[in-house]
Amino acid sequence: MYPLSTSTGRAATHRAMKADPNKGRCTIENCAEGGAIVPVYVFEHFKGDEDGELFDALEYTGGSGRGELTLDTRRNIFFLGESLCTLYRAKKWALLPSAQDVYDHRKAGSRSNIDRKTYTYTFLPLHDMEDIFITRQSNQDRTNVAVYDFPYAEFPSIESHVHPRFAILQFGFAFANPLLSKATKAALLNRYPHISTVISLHQKWLSRTEFPLWNKNGVHQTGSKGAAECEDGTPRRRNGPLLASLRYNLPDRLDTDEDEGDWEIRPPQVVSRTERGGMMSVDGVRDHVYEDLADAGDAGKEITSVERFRLAGDETLGSMRWTHERVLKWAAHLY
Repeated sequence: MYPLSTSTGRAATHRAMKADPNKGRCTIENCAEGGAIVPVYVFEHFKGDEDGELFDALEYTGGSGRGELTLDTRRNIFFLGESLCTLYRAKKWALLPSAQDVYDHRKAGSRSNIDRKTYTYTFLPLHDMEDIFITRQSNQDRTNVAVYDFPYAEFPSIESHVHPRFAILQFGFAFANPLLSKATKAALLNRYPHISTVISLHQKWLSRTEFPLWNKNGVHQTGSKGAAECEDGTPRRRNGPLLASLRYNLPDRLDTDEDEGDWEIRPPQVVSRTERGGMMSVDGVRDHVYEDLADAGDAGKEITSVERFRLAGDETLGSMRWTHERVLKWAAHLY
C-alpha cells in the first residue's frame, strides 16, 4: 500500500477526505493531519499479476465490465499515520468488517451492491505487534489520549467510509501471510467466527474459472496461462462455449489478398439425424441447413454411434437401458 501520488490518486484522495467521517485524521489513532498522515489504499492491485487475470476476475464477480473497475476510489482510500501505514503495508494488522456486513455480502451474492455512507470495523492485529502500543485521541477532548496494548481487546470500533468489499479483499491476503502462525489463525477464528466467511468471499471473488476454448473441429481445450488474448477482448471466463448447432464454420483459408475481399463465414448449420439414411453424425457433412433453428427440433442434437447403427436398421442392438439382468452381467465381469 503505497501513498498515492498520481493526479488520479490526488483527486480520489480529495473525495475520500470529504467522505471520511474523521475528515482525514488517522483512522486508527484519530490524530490530526499535522501528525504525518498519509492516504493509503485499503486494497491495492496485486503485484506480479502481469496477465491481469485476477483483476479481470474481480471485475467479473463485482458485476462491472472489463476496464471499468478502478481502485482510485474514495471507498478504497483511508488515512493513517506513517508508522501504522508501514505496519499495514507489511500486513501486520487489518480492518475486519462487522459480522453483519460480511453476512450481508454473502447473502447478496458476489455481485452485491451494498452501499452505505459508513461501516463499522475492528482493528485486528495479525502478527509481530506484541510490543507495540496504540494511542487514540478522544473526539470530545483532544487532550485526552488513551493507550492500548496488545492484543488491543478494549480498542473501540472504527467507523469509516471504506467499503467492506475492499477490506475483505485485503484481509484475505493478510490472513494468508505465511508469517501468521496456525495457532494465531485458530485463535482469531475462534474469537471472530465470521473470518471464515471473509476468507470464503475473498476466494470466491478472486477465483479464476477457465471456460473451454473451442478450435476449428469443435473440440474444447483449456486455455493455459499466457495464452494469446486481445487486451480489449472479453476475458475467457465470460465466453461460454457455443452449442455445436450454433457454431460458425471457419473457412479453410485465413490468408487472403486485400483485393479478394473479406473471407466469407458460412451461417450456422444444423445436422439432420435422418438425412442420408440416418447415417449422419456430428462429424459428417453438413448438407441440410435449416433457415430457422426452431424448425430443426431434435435434428440438431448430437447422436452417438449406437444411435447411428440403430437408425441404419441394425436390429442386433438391444435396449440401452440398465436392467436388473444387465447389471448382474456387468457385475459378473468384474470378478
